[in-house]
Amino acid sequence: MDRPHSLQLALVIHLSLIVAAAALPAAAAAASGDFFWVRVLDPAVASNRVNDCARGPDGSVYLCGAQGPSNVCDIWVAKYTPDGSPAWSQTWQGPDGFNDVAHGIAVDGDGNAYVCGSTARLTRASDAVVVKYDAGGVLRWASVYNPFGRPGGADAIGLDSDGRVYVVGWADTSASSVDAYTARFRRSNGSRVWTSWYSTPENDGTWALAVTDSGTTYAAGSTGDTPQTTQALLVKTTAAGHRAWARRWDGPEGREDDWEAVALGRSGNVYVAGDSDYHDDSDMALAKYSKKGKRLWSRTWTSGGTGRDFSEGLAADRQGNAWVAGSSEMAGGSTIGALFKWSPSGERLFADTVGSSTVPARFATITVDAGGNAYAGGSIDVGAASGSDIMVAKYTAAGTRRWLTRFGYAAEDDRTLKVVRGDSTSVYAIGRLDAGRFSALAKIER
Repeated sequence: MDRPHSLQLALVIHLSLIVAAAALPAAAAAASGDFFWVRVLDPAVASNRVNDCARGPDGSVYLCGAQGPSNVCDIWVAKYTPDGSPAWSQTWQGPDGFNDVAHGIAVDGDGNAYVCGSTARLTRASDAVVVKYDAGGVLRWASVYNPFGRPGGADAIGLDSDGRVYVVGWADTSASSVDAYTARFRRSNGSRVWTSWYSTPENDGTWALAVTDSGTTYAAGSTGDTPQTTQALLVKTTAAGHRAWARRWDGPEGREDDWEAVALGRSGNVYVAGDSDYHDDSDMALAKYSKKGKRLWSRTWTSGGTGRDFSEGLAADRQGNAWVAGSSEMAGGSTIGALFKWSPSGERLFADTVGSSTVPARFATITVDAGGNAYAGGSIDVGAASGSDIMVAKYTAAGTRRWLTRFGYAAEDDRTLKVVRGDSTSVYAIGRLDAGRFSALAKIER
Protein backbone atom coordinates (compact mmCIF):
# COMPACT_ATOMS: atom_id res chain seq x y z
CA MET A 1 0.00 0.00 0.00
CA ASP A 2 1.07 3.56 -0.66
CA ARG A 3 0.90 4.83 2.91
CA PRO A 4 2.12 8.43 2.95
CA HIS A 5 4.74 9.86 5.29
CA SER A 6 4.86 13.30 3.70
CA LEU A 7 3.15 15.09 0.84
CA GLN A 8 3.97 17.76 -1.69
CA LEU A 9 5.09 21.19 -0.54
CA ALA A 10 5.89 20.07 2.98
CA LEU A 11 2.28 19.17 3.74
CA VAL A 12 3.22 16.67 6.40
CA ILE A 13 0.50 14.12 7.10
CA HIS A 14 0.61 12.45 10.47
CA LEU A 15 -1.14 9.12 10.51
CA SER A 16 -2.04 7.39 13.73
CA LEU A 17 -4.47 4.69 14.75
CA ILE A 18 -5.83 5.93 18.04
CA VAL A 19 -8.33 3.25 18.93
CA ALA A 20 -6.77 2.85 22.34
CA ALA A 21 -5.72 6.47 22.87
CA ALA A 22 -6.04 7.60 26.46
CA ALA A 23 -8.29 10.52 25.55
CA LEU A 24 -10.85 8.21 23.93
CA PRO A 25 -13.22 5.61 25.37
CA ALA A 26 -11.95 2.05 25.31
CA ALA A 27 -12.53 0.26 22.02
CA ALA A 28 -11.85 -3.08 20.38
CA ALA A 29 -8.49 -3.99 18.90
CA ALA A 30 -7.69 -2.30 15.62
CA ALA A 31 -8.94 -3.98 12.49
CA SER A 32 -7.93 -2.24 9.26
CA GLY A 33 -8.26 1.53 9.19
CA ASP A 34 -4.94 1.79 7.35
CA PHE A 35 -4.53 4.27 4.51
CA PHE A 36 -4.10 2.97 0.98
CA TRP A 37 -3.17 6.53 0.03
CA VAL A 38 -3.81 10.21 0.75
CA ARG A 39 -3.85 12.92 -1.90
CA VAL A 40 -3.66 16.66 -1.38
CA LEU A 41 -5.58 18.27 -4.22
CA ASP A 42 -3.61 20.75 -6.30
CA PRO A 43 -1.37 21.93 -3.43
CA ALA A 44 0.76 24.09 -5.72
CA VAL A 45 -1.88 26.79 -5.92
CA ALA A 46 -4.03 25.84 -2.91
CA SER A 47 -7.09 26.56 -5.02
CA ASN A 48 -9.22 23.40 -5.10
CA ARG A 49 -11.91 23.47 -2.41
CA VAL A 50 -13.79 20.18 -2.33
CA ASN A 51 -17.46 20.14 -1.26
CA ASP A 52 -18.82 16.72 -2.22
CA CYS A 53 -17.84 13.34 -3.66
CA ALA A 54 -19.46 10.26 -5.20
CA ARG A 55 -18.27 6.79 -6.14
CA GLY A 56 -18.04 5.85 -9.81
CA PRO A 57 -19.20 2.51 -11.27
CA ASP A 58 -15.60 1.32 -11.67
CA GLY A 59 -14.63 2.07 -8.06
CA SER A 60 -13.19 5.48 -8.89
CA VAL A 61 -14.18 8.61 -6.97
CA TYR A 62 -15.51 11.90 -8.36
CA LEU A 63 -15.09 15.23 -6.56
CA CYS A 64 -16.67 18.64 -6.95
CA GLY A 65 -16.25 22.09 -5.46
CA ALA A 66 -14.52 25.26 -6.59
CA GLN A 67 -11.15 26.25 -8.01
CA GLY A 68 -9.51 29.65 -7.79
CA PRO A 69 -9.72 32.70 -5.52
CA SER A 70 -12.98 32.84 -3.56
CA ASN A 71 -14.29 35.93 -5.36
CA VAL A 72 -13.62 34.65 -8.91
CA CYS A 73 -13.56 30.87 -8.53
CA ASP A 74 -14.88 28.34 -11.06
CA ILE A 75 -16.88 25.15 -10.58
CA TRP A 76 -14.38 22.32 -10.31
CA VAL A 77 -14.98 18.61 -11.05
CA ALA A 78 -12.36 15.85 -10.93
CA LYS A 79 -12.07 12.08 -11.12
CA TYR A 80 -9.53 9.90 -9.31
CA THR A 81 -8.89 6.24 -10.14
CA PRO A 82 -8.98 3.56 -7.41
CA ASP A 83 -5.18 3.73 -7.10
CA GLY A 84 -5.29 7.46 -6.40
CA SER A 85 -4.20 8.68 -9.82
CA PRO A 86 -5.93 11.78 -11.20
CA ALA A 87 -7.97 10.70 -14.24
CA TRP A 88 -9.06 14.22 -15.16
CA SER A 89 -9.83 17.62 -13.69
CA GLN A 90 -12.14 20.21 -15.25
CA THR A 91 -13.46 23.67 -14.45
CA TRP A 92 -16.57 25.49 -15.60
CA GLN A 93 -16.77 29.27 -15.63
CA GLY A 94 -20.16 30.88 -15.37
CA PRO A 95 -21.57 33.49 -17.74
CA ASP A 96 -20.18 36.45 -15.80
CA GLY A 97 -16.89 34.90 -14.63
CA PHE A 98 -17.38 35.50 -10.92
CA ASN A 99 -17.88 33.14 -8.01
CA ASP A 100 -19.03 29.72 -9.31
CA VAL A 101 -19.27 26.81 -6.83
CA ALA A 102 -20.45 23.19 -7.04
CA HIS A 103 -22.24 21.95 -3.92
CA GLY A 104 -23.34 18.42 -4.87
CA ILE A 105 -22.40 15.61 -7.25
CA ALA A 106 -24.01 12.39 -8.48
CA VAL A 107 -22.60 9.75 -10.86
CA ASP A 108 -24.62 7.39 -13.06
CA GLY A 109 -23.89 3.82 -14.13
CA ASP A 110 -21.97 4.97 -17.21
CA GLY A 111 -19.65 7.21 -15.20
CA ASN A 112 -21.28 10.51 -16.20
CA ALA A 113 -20.96 13.13 -13.46
CA TYR A 114 -23.70 15.64 -12.68
CA VAL A 115 -22.99 18.58 -10.37
CA CYS A 116 -25.21 21.32 -9.02
CA GLY A 117 -24.32 24.65 -7.49
CA SER A 118 -24.46 28.37 -8.07
CA THR A 119 -22.99 30.89 -10.48
CA ALA A 120 -22.57 34.54 -9.47
CA ARG A 121 -24.11 37.15 -11.76
CA LEU A 122 -23.57 40.84 -12.46
CA THR A 123 -27.23 41.75 -12.06
CA ARG A 124 -27.98 39.63 -8.97
CA ALA A 125 -26.21 37.52 -6.39
CA SER A 126 -26.39 34.11 -8.11
CA ASP A 127 -28.23 31.63 -10.32
CA ALA A 128 -28.61 27.88 -9.91
CA VAL A 129 -26.58 25.73 -12.29
CA VAL A 130 -26.41 22.03 -13.21
CA VAL A 131 -23.43 20.73 -15.22
CA LYS A 132 -22.76 17.32 -16.82
CA TYR A 133 -19.38 15.75 -17.62
CA ASP A 134 -18.99 12.34 -19.22
CA ALA A 135 -16.76 9.58 -17.85
CA GLY A 136 -13.80 10.99 -19.77
CA GLY A 137 -14.19 14.49 -18.37
CA VAL A 138 -15.78 16.05 -21.47
CA LEU A 139 -18.36 18.78 -20.77
CA ARG A 140 -21.71 17.68 -22.18
CA TRP A 141 -23.91 20.56 -21.08
CA ALA A 142 -24.43 23.30 -18.51
CA SER A 143 -27.90 24.48 -17.54
CA VAL A 144 -28.31 27.82 -15.73
CA TYR A 145 -31.66 28.20 -13.99
CA ASN A 146 -33.28 31.32 -12.54
CA PRO A 147 -37.02 31.62 -13.14
CA PHE A 148 -37.56 34.90 -11.26
CA GLY A 149 -34.43 36.89 -12.10
CA ARG A 150 -33.50 37.10 -8.43
CA PRO A 151 -30.80 35.31 -6.37
CA GLY A 152 -30.97 31.50 -6.33
CA GLY A 153 -28.93 28.33 -6.12
CA ALA A 154 -28.93 24.52 -6.03
CA ASP A 155 -27.69 22.58 -3.01
CA ALA A 156 -28.12 18.84 -3.64
CA ILE A 157 -28.46 16.51 -6.61
CA GLY A 158 -29.57 12.90 -7.12
CA LEU A 159 -30.38 10.34 -9.83
CA ASP A 160 -33.01 7.64 -10.14
CA SER A 161 -32.36 4.15 -11.53
CA ASP A 162 -32.84 5.44 -15.10
CA GLY A 163 -30.30 8.22 -14.61
CA ARG A 164 -32.83 11.04 -14.54
CA VAL A 165 -31.47 14.14 -12.78
CA TYR A 166 -33.10 15.80 -9.75
CA VAL A 167 -31.99 18.92 -7.90
CA VAL A 168 -33.17 20.78 -4.80
CA GLY A 169 -32.50 24.45 -4.31
CA TRP A 170 -33.82 27.86 -3.39
CA ALA A 171 -34.71 31.17 -5.00
CA ASP A 172 -35.71 34.65 -3.94
CA THR A 173 -39.19 34.79 -5.38
CA SER A 174 -39.98 38.22 -3.95
CA ALA A 175 -38.29 41.01 -2.07
CA SER A 176 -39.34 39.49 1.24
CA SER A 177 -39.16 35.70 1.02
CA VAL A 178 -37.17 32.73 -0.24
CA ASP A 179 -38.86 29.61 -1.63
CA ALA A 180 -37.67 26.02 -1.99
CA TYR A 181 -37.90 23.92 -5.13
CA THR A 182 -37.26 20.47 -6.53
CA ALA A 183 -36.48 20.31 -10.25
CA ARG A 184 -35.85 17.62 -12.82
CA PHE A 185 -33.44 18.04 -15.74
CA ARG A 186 -33.00 15.93 -18.86
CA ARG A 187 -29.78 13.95 -18.76
CA SER A 188 -29.38 14.24 -22.55
CA ASN A 189 -29.18 18.01 -22.88
CA GLY A 190 -29.80 19.58 -19.45
CA SER A 191 -33.15 21.10 -20.31
CA ARG A 192 -35.53 21.45 -17.37
CA VAL A 193 -38.48 19.04 -17.37
CA TRP A 194 -40.36 20.48 -14.42
CA THR A 195 -40.04 22.48 -11.19
CA SER A 196 -42.09 21.84 -8.07
CA TRP A 197 -42.14 24.72 -5.59
CA TYR A 198 -42.74 24.86 -1.87
CA SER A 199 -43.81 28.44 -1.34
CA THR A 200 -45.21 30.16 1.74
CA PRO A 201 -45.08 33.77 3.00
CA GLU A 202 -42.21 32.52 5.17
CA ASN A 203 -38.63 31.69 4.17
CA ASP A 204 -38.48 28.14 2.83
CA GLY A 205 -35.35 26.17 2.06
CA THR A 206 -34.43 22.57 1.25
CA TRP A 207 -30.81 21.44 1.08
CA ALA A 208 -30.88 17.65 1.48
CA LEU A 209 -32.25 15.20 -1.10
CA ALA A 210 -33.07 11.49 -1.36
CA VAL A 211 -34.27 9.91 -4.62
CA THR A 212 -35.98 6.53 -5.03
CA ASP A 213 -35.28 4.24 -7.98
CA SER A 214 -38.57 5.30 -9.58
CA GLY A 215 -37.86 9.04 -9.27
CA THR A 216 -39.83 9.99 -6.18
CA THR A 217 -37.89 12.67 -4.31
CA TYR A 218 -37.74 13.72 -0.67
CA ALA A 219 -36.35 17.19 0.04
CA ALA A 220 -35.49 18.23 3.61
CA GLY A 221 -34.83 21.62 5.15
CA SER A 222 -36.78 24.22 7.11
CA THR A 223 -39.50 26.82 6.84
CA GLY A 224 -40.26 29.85 9.04
CA ASP A 225 -40.59 33.59 9.21
CA THR A 226 -37.83 34.28 11.75
CA PRO A 227 -34.72 32.35 12.84
CA GLN A 228 -36.41 31.70 16.20
CA THR A 229 -39.60 30.16 14.81
CA THR A 230 -38.52 27.86 12.00
CA GLN A 231 -40.01 24.41 11.56
CA ALA A 232 -38.34 21.39 10.03
CA LEU A 233 -39.63 20.66 6.52
CA LEU A 234 -39.93 17.48 4.44
CA VAL A 235 -41.42 17.60 0.93
CA LYS A 236 -42.27 14.60 -1.26
CA THR A 237 -42.50 15.05 -5.03
CA THR A 238 -43.49 12.45 -7.62
CA ALA A 239 -41.38 11.61 -10.67
CA ALA A 240 -43.87 13.62 -12.75
CA GLY A 241 -43.22 16.75 -10.69
CA HIS A 242 -46.39 16.78 -8.57
CA ARG A 243 -46.03 17.56 -4.89
CA ALA A 244 -47.40 14.54 -3.06
CA TRP A 245 -47.23 16.11 0.39
CA ALA A 246 -45.25 18.44 2.63
CA ARG A 247 -44.81 17.97 6.35
CA ARG A 248 -43.68 20.55 8.89
CA TRP A 249 -42.33 19.40 12.23
CA ASP A 250 -42.31 21.65 15.27
CA GLY A 251 -40.00 20.48 18.04
CA PRO A 252 -40.96 20.26 21.72
CA GLU A 253 -40.15 23.93 22.37
CA GLY A 254 -41.67 25.29 19.15
CA ARG A 255 -38.56 27.28 18.31
CA GLU A 256 -35.83 26.78 15.70
CA ASP A 257 -36.11 23.32 14.12
CA ASP A 258 -34.63 22.02 10.89
CA TRP A 259 -33.74 18.85 9.02
CA GLU A 260 -30.13 18.59 7.89
CA ALA A 261 -30.21 15.15 6.24
CA VAL A 262 -32.65 12.67 4.69
CA ALA A 263 -32.32 8.94 3.97
CA LEU A 264 -34.57 6.27 2.49
CA GLY A 265 -35.64 3.45 4.80
CA ARG A 266 -37.46 0.23 3.96
CA SER A 267 -40.99 -0.17 2.55
CA GLY A 268 -41.00 3.38 1.21
CA ASN A 269 -40.41 4.96 4.61
CA VAL A 270 -38.03 7.90 4.99
CA TYR A 271 -35.85 9.25 7.82
CA VAL A 272 -34.91 12.87 8.49
CA ALA A 273 -32.38 14.11 11.04
CA GLY A 274 -31.57 17.58 12.32
CA ASP A 275 -31.81 19.80 15.37
CA SER A 276 -34.49 21.13 17.68
CA ASP A 277 -33.77 24.42 19.45
CA TYR A 278 -34.73 25.40 22.96
CA HIS A 279 -33.67 28.76 24.37
CA ASP A 280 -30.18 28.99 22.83
CA ASP A 281 -29.49 25.27 23.17
CA SER A 282 -30.58 22.41 20.93
CA ASP A 283 -31.10 18.66 20.92
CA MET A 284 -30.48 16.17 18.15
CA ALA A 285 -33.67 15.23 16.33
CA LEU A 286 -34.80 12.29 14.21
CA ALA A 287 -38.14 11.45 12.64
CA LYS A 288 -39.55 8.67 10.49
CA TYR A 289 -42.32 9.17 7.93
CA SER A 290 -44.32 6.70 5.88
CA LYS A 291 -44.48 7.07 2.11
CA LYS A 292 -47.95 8.56 2.58
CA GLY A 293 -46.58 11.30 4.82
CA LYS A 294 -47.65 9.98 8.18
CA ARG A 295 -45.13 10.73 10.90
CA LEU A 296 -44.54 7.33 12.50
CA TRP A 297 -42.40 8.69 15.33
CA SER A 298 -39.94 11.43 16.25
CA ARG A 299 -37.16 11.60 18.83
CA THR A 300 -35.15 14.40 20.39
CA TRP A 301 -32.21 13.68 22.66
CA THR A 302 -28.88 14.92 23.98
CA SER A 303 -25.66 12.94 23.94
CA GLY A 304 -24.81 14.13 27.43
CA GLY A 305 -23.34 17.55 26.82
CA THR A 306 -24.43 20.80 28.44
CA GLY A 307 -24.93 22.89 25.31
CA ARG A 308 -26.03 22.45 21.73
CA ASP A 309 -26.36 19.01 20.11
CA PHE A 310 -26.29 18.72 16.33
CA SER A 311 -27.29 15.93 13.93
CA GLU A 312 -25.25 16.28 10.74
CA GLY A 313 -24.98 12.84 9.11
CA LEU A 314 -27.72 10.26 8.49
CA ALA A 315 -27.76 6.83 6.84
CA ALA A 316 -30.18 3.89 6.77
CA ASP A 317 -28.98 0.28 6.56
CA ARG A 318 -30.62 -2.64 4.76
CA GLN A 319 -32.49 -3.67 7.90
CA GLY A 320 -34.14 -0.26 8.08
CA ASN A 321 -32.14 1.03 11.05
CA ALA A 322 -31.17 4.70 11.13
CA TRP A 323 -27.62 5.82 11.95
CA VAL A 324 -27.18 9.43 13.09
CA ALA A 325 -23.82 11.19 13.44
CA GLY A 326 -23.29 14.57 15.07
CA SER A 327 -21.73 16.43 17.95
CA SER A 328 -22.50 17.66 21.43
CA GLU A 329 -21.18 20.72 23.24
CA MET A 330 -19.51 20.14 26.60
CA ALA A 331 -18.88 22.57 29.44
CA GLY A 332 -16.41 25.19 28.28
CA GLY A 333 -17.55 25.03 24.66
CA SER A 334 -15.64 21.97 23.43
CA THR A 335 -17.51 19.25 21.52
CA ILE A 336 -17.57 15.46 21.41
CA GLY A 337 -18.50 13.37 18.43
CA ALA A 338 -21.70 11.39 18.92
CA LEU A 339 -23.01 8.37 17.01
CA PHE A 340 -26.42 6.71 17.46
CA LYS A 341 -28.28 3.80 15.93
CA TRP A 342 -32.08 3.64 16.01
CA SER A 343 -34.33 0.70 15.16
CA PRO A 344 -37.20 0.96 12.63
CA SER A 345 -39.60 1.24 15.58
CA GLY A 346 -37.73 4.18 17.13
CA GLU A 347 -35.78 2.31 19.80
CA ARG A 348 -32.26 3.58 20.43
CA LEU A 349 -30.05 0.53 19.94
CA PHE A 350 -26.74 2.05 21.05
CA ALA A 351 -24.72 5.25 21.33
CA ASP A 352 -21.01 6.01 21.27
CA THR A 353 -19.00 9.18 21.76
CA VAL A 354 -15.50 10.13 20.68
CA GLY A 355 -13.36 12.82 22.30
CA SER A 356 -13.56 14.63 25.61
CA SER A 357 -13.55 18.10 27.12
CA THR A 358 -9.77 18.22 26.59
CA VAL A 359 -9.73 16.46 23.18
CA PRO A 360 -12.66 17.95 21.22
CA ALA A 361 -14.14 15.87 18.40
CA ARG A 362 -17.07 15.96 16.01
CA PHE A 363 -18.88 13.64 13.61
CA ALA A 364 -20.29 15.22 10.45
CA THR A 365 -20.95 12.41 7.94
CA ILE A 366 -21.81 8.71 7.88
CA THR A 367 -22.32 5.87 5.40
CA VAL A 368 -23.17 2.19 5.85
CA ASP A 369 -22.17 -0.90 3.85
CA ALA A 370 -24.12 -3.99 2.84
CA GLY A 371 -23.06 -5.80 6.01
CA GLY A 372 -24.50 -3.11 8.28
CA ASN A 373 -21.16 -1.61 9.25
CA ALA A 374 -21.06 2.17 9.56
CA TYR A 375 -18.24 4.61 8.70
CA ALA A 376 -18.42 8.01 10.35
CA GLY A 377 -16.21 10.98 9.54
CA GLY A 378 -15.48 14.23 11.29
CA SER A 379 -12.64 15.89 13.14
CA ILE A 380 -10.66 15.38 16.33
CA ASP A 381 -8.30 17.68 18.18
CA VAL A 382 -4.59 16.98 17.78
CA GLY A 383 -3.99 17.13 21.53
CA ALA A 384 -1.72 19.63 23.21
CA ALA A 385 -1.25 21.67 20.02
CA SER A 386 -4.06 23.72 18.52
CA GLY A 387 -6.09 22.53 15.58
CA SER A 388 -7.79 19.29 14.60
CA ASP A 389 -7.32 16.28 12.32
CA ILE A 390 -9.56 14.64 9.75
CA MET A 391 -11.06 11.56 11.45
CA VAL A 392 -12.83 8.40 10.22
CA ALA A 393 -14.15 5.56 12.41
CA LYS A 394 -15.73 2.19 11.67
CA TYR A 395 -18.55 0.66 13.72
CA THR A 396 -19.98 -2.82 13.42
CA ALA A 397 -23.71 -3.43 13.15
CA ALA A 398 -23.66 -4.28 16.86
CA GLY A 399 -22.12 -0.91 17.73
CA THR A 400 -18.53 -1.95 18.37
CA ARG A 401 -15.99 0.60 17.23
CA ARG A 402 -13.48 -1.43 15.22
CA TRP A 403 -11.03 1.33 14.42
CA LEU A 404 -10.54 5.07 14.40
CA THR A 405 -7.93 6.70 12.19
CA ARG A 406 -6.87 10.27 11.52
CA PHE A 407 -4.66 12.50 9.42
CA GLY A 408 -4.03 16.21 9.10
CA TYR A 409 -1.78 19.12 8.27
CA ALA A 410 0.56 20.18 11.10
CA ALA A 411 -1.52 21.73 13.92
CA GLU A 412 -4.13 23.44 11.79
CA ASP A 413 -7.88 22.86 11.64
CA ASP A 414 -8.71 19.88 9.41
CA ARG A 415 -12.10 18.17 9.02
CA THR A 416 -13.89 15.44 7.11
CA LEU A 417 -16.68 16.55 4.79
CA LYS A 418 -17.94 13.21 3.49
CA VAL A 419 -17.25 9.48 3.58
CA VAL A 420 -18.43 7.18 0.76
CA ARG A 421 -17.94 3.49 0.09
CA GLY A 422 -15.25 2.52 -2.39
CA ASP A 423 -14.85 -1.13 -3.36
CA SER A 424 -15.47 -4.05 -0.99
CA THR A 425 -12.25 -3.29 0.90
CA SER A 426 -12.23 0.50 1.14
CA VAL A 427 -13.95 3.79 1.84
CA TYR A 428 -13.11 7.22 0.47
CA ALA A 429 -12.98 10.33 2.64
CA ILE A 430 -12.76 13.95 1.53
CA GLY A 431 -11.90 16.86 3.75
CA ARG A 432 -10.36 20.26 4.22
CA LEU A 433 -6.83 20.87 5.54
CA ASP A 434 -5.23 23.95 7.08
CA ALA A 435 -8.51 25.65 8.00
CA GLY A 436 -9.83 25.15 4.47
CA ARG A 437 -6.74 26.29 2.55
CA PHE A 438 -6.20 22.83 1.06
CA SER A 439 -8.45 19.88 0.26
CA ALA A 440 -7.63 16.19 0.63
CA LEU A 441 -8.83 12.81 -0.60
CA ALA A 442 -8.01 9.56 1.19
CA LYS A 443 -8.68 5.89 0.54
CA ILE A 444 -8.94 3.86 3.75
CA GLU A 445 -8.93 0.09 4.22
CA ARG A 446 -12.16 -1.07 5.81
